[in-house]
Amino acid sequence: MFENCKTLDVFTNKEFRNQLETDSAISIHEGTRLFGELGISTSTSDLRVSPKDCKLTPTSNANDPAGQMVIQNG
Repeated sequence: MFENCKTLDVFTNKEFRNQLETDSAISIHEGTRLFGELGISTSTSDLRVSPKDCKLTPTSNANDPAGQMVIQNG
């Protein structure tokens, strides 16, 4: 068995320089563009990452009805 680490960093610009602190809830204005960087560290060298679905929610509940899909059938 191997250990892995997953991260999702959120930025306010496409250059991935202005990172938002996401350890707790954040507030943004509707229409604000966000850029995400998904990272996985693992001891497996042949791992391939292909996000299929990604949903943002205002709570920790993945089924929150206020959530919005940002990647669907990716």
